[in-house]
Amino acid sequence: MQPIWFQVIVTAVAAVIAIQAWRTSVAAIHSNYRPVLRPVPLKAPALPHADASKLLLKNYGRGPALGVLLFTDEKDAQFMAELDLVEPLGPRPGGEMTERERVGRRPLRLEPVFKLQPGYTYRLLYQDLGSNWHETLFTISNDGLRFVVRYLGPRSWRSNRRQLPPEAKTRQHVIKAEEAAAEVIDAARPGQD
Repeated sequence: MQPIWFQVIVTAVAAVIAIQAWRTSVAAIHSNYRPVLRPVPLKAPALPHADASKLLLKNYGRGPALGVLLFTDEKDAQFMAELDLVEPLGPRPGGEMTERERVGRRPLRLEPVFKLQPGYTYRLLYQDLGSNWHETLFTISNDGLRFVVRYLGPRSWRSNRRQLPPEAKTRQHVIKAEEAAAEVIDAARPGQD
């Protein structure tokens, strides 16, 4: 029979190993359906510059981007456009198909009051299947023909100090079970509108 202190140490070590294994498996699962959006300027037909009323989104990740939202990158971020889904990029087309018909390429049209401005930075916010938010920043070059893109990745409570715009929370497509339960509880309380 082993002494009690030995059993406590073995149990603690086993618990630490189990927690680490669980965290590793969760990270692996999340990386398998992570979307990575890259905005691309759309050239206006018969004009030498890009169309300021829309842009093209390509999803280079492995999972779909849900509830894609475009905001200005300011403290009072203004909502500019929304897209329900951008699938991961499919294989390059061959034969009669063109690049324009490739899966995973979606145009994003801005609300009529907005135009993309050279020199300005914009925020793309979108969710993965696990309801995690991801963020991509992009700045339009002064000639308006190129985007300088920075993928910030999944937003986590440890790494991201930037707040989600309030409108992003109201427009989100995927809600975690804990958030849904909290909303149901809040709605069931008497005396609240």
